[in-house]
Amino acid sequence: MSSINAQSSFLSAIAIIILCLAPIWATAVSKIEIPANPNWRIKLVLELEVLPDESNKWNYEKILRDSDIQFTPNSRERPSLHRYWAKCRLINPGIGDEYLSVESNYWDFVSIFIRDTVGNIEKLNVGILDGQPKSTFILRAHSEVLVLARFESSGQFRRESDINLIFYKTIDGLKKSGFNNYMDGIIFGIIFGLALYNLFLFISLRDETYFWYTAYISLFAITYITLFISSPSKLVQFFIPSHPYVAFYIKKIGDPLVWISYTQFARHFLHSKVRHPGWDLVLKILIGLMLVQLLINAIGWYQFTGFGRVIPWNLSTVLCVILAFKSYRQGFTIAKFFLLGQIFMLIGILIVLVYYTGGDLIWFLPHNQFFDYFRSPNAIFSCAASESVLFSFALADKYNLLQRDIARVTLEKEQEKQAMLATQNEILEKQVQERTVELSESIENLKATQAQLIQAEKMASLGELTSGIAHEIQNPLNFVNNFSEINVELLEDLEAHWINQSPPEMALQNLKY
Repeated sequence: MSSINAQSSFLSAIAIIILCLAPIWATAVSKIEIPANPNWRIKLVLELEVLPDESNKWNYEKILRDSDIQFTPNSRERPSLHRYWAKCRLINPGIGDEYLSVESNYWDFVSIFIRDTVGNIEKLNVGILDGQPKSTFILRAHSEVLVLARFESSGQFRRESDINLIFYKTIDGLKKSGFNNYMDGIIFGIIFGLALYNLFLFISLRDETYFWYTAYISLFAITYITLFISSPSKLVQFFIPSHPYVAFYIKKIGDPLVWISYTQFARHFLHSKVRHPGWDLVLKILIGLMLVQLLINAIGWYQFTGFGRVIPWNLSTVLCVILAFKSYRQGFTIAKFFLLGQIFMLIGILIVLVYYTGGDLIWFLPHNQFFDYFRSPNAIFSCAASESVLFSFALADKYNLLQRDIARVTLEKEQEKQAMLATQNEILEKQVQERTVELSESIENLKATQAQLIQAEKMASLGELTSGIAHEIQNPLNFVNNFSEINVELLEDLEAHWINQSPPEMALQNLKY
């Protein structure tokens, strides 16, 4: 009997212990230890336990207070709801405090509650923020914290991938942030300086290549400052802190605009319409698809955004690289700058992809503020700046080539003008010589005519003189003739009077004749 009572007492004690420990077991979650590695970084997906909350009925106080809430293991599948809770535990077994940062990919709103062992709660805000942004906290030495995160997607700004939390150490977080801002400022200065320079060239030359290049690098820079990494975007931090939604909206419509301007720039720069008309038609079709994607992004149909990112943009980049290579093979030498720029951009994309998988593509470089800047998603921005510099070299080379062509055409026109002038001079000299001969003949003719006129005038004058002399001679002769006639008449009258007389015949004859 006593043994039965003892056994019953033992079983009752076990039952009481089980009942007492049940809430503890119910709240047991995955524990992540923070290693001593200063470059530690981890993305938690399967390590999380999740709680769907589509009806928005839970808050962190209820969850921490109610031990009956059942979290389930997480998976890598795309979430079907817009609201979730997730939790895990972080343990710092080391002897020093750890400065940790947290982020989450592709969720519009993420509120994170950090509860330590004594019940103190610290709230962090990442994503599109309603409150003061904060993504860094301190995990004290030999301590453990419960991380409770609330995920919410509006379906308007970003398309969530999976339920995830990313933790990494930021011992020199403030220094890195300041240095990153400094580097961003330098790169922004380079990009916008190039944009202004090429805008001036467009205004001067009216070449659309410079316009599309200016649009491309300007839109890329503006879109980059809307990018959310582990803290609010630069646009929210420094320009519109009270309007975080604007930054995400700019990001939505900025992405397709960037690639539209990039494709247009490549078309004009590579002269694809003339050199490769078939490929140019394909690029035009892709631009049309990007315009459709721009409309889809603007109205928030994010279930279709994957198509826009994967197919038109990437295919456009691949086609532009192929066209650049073909153009270079055909003797268009400045296409090499375009190819080098694309290589830099590809390197930046690979660095970021490896970064988000927890790797390090540039592991061979030392860890310091400068090289760590290029290990982060900033690599795309810095590589884009390098691409912009190379494209600017290409455009400068194109401008120099244009100037050389203008100088060559001007020289050819000048030579043609000189040749034309020489030909005209020969013709004019020949015409002058011919005219001179004609003028000489005319002068001789004029001299002969003048001599004839002079002779004629002399003869006329002589005739007038002769006529005058004859006239002067004729007058006395007329007088003599008239007197003779009178004498004859007188003699005839005398003869008539002397008919009865006999004057001497010889005397009368002498008077007549």
